[in-house]
Amino acid sequence: MSYRKIPDKDFYYEHDKDISTKTEGAKSHYHNLFEIYFLTKGSCTYFIDNKVYEVIPGDIVLIPEGVPHSIKYKSVKHSRFLINCSLKYIPASVGPLINNMLYLYRNPNLYDDLLSIFTAISKEYSKPDDLSDDILVCYTNMLFFLLIRNFLNSFAFSYLSFMS
Repeated sequence: MSYRKIPDKDFYYEHDKDISTKTEGAKSHYHNLFEIYFLTKGSCTYFIDNKVYEVIPGDIVLIPEGVPHSIKYKSVKHSRFLINCSLKYIPASVGPLINNMLYLYRNPNLYDDLLSIFTAISKEYSKPDDLSDDILVCYTNMLFFLLIRNFLNSFAFSYLSFMS
């Protein structure tokens, strides 16, 4: 397993559209930053901390820093958003709750909202200025708040349905 250092930044972003890749993907590695992966086209298998996750369009993969992972693409063409960020970009109130969502979060009802946030991040990241870092913090905070709120609401709904 290799350590894959992200460039000396607190925030790194990629958006790959209709990329043709070898199906083997990335070999086992880990990062010094939190990873957020949003698949919009294609399918893949993530291997995270000795567990296997089948990822389909609309899924979010959340991987804390230092956790070993690899990816294998099932389809040759895929589109995805990838963010690697320091804890500075994760709201303090959400931090303790994230562990309940690791490593794969699937909620097809959030696709449009997620795409909107990732698109806003893309625009900001591509034309940085003096305010960009603060704006990226805001957008990633929105992303995490959206995920946590919907996770907690679905958990509460499941719990209430179970209790009735």
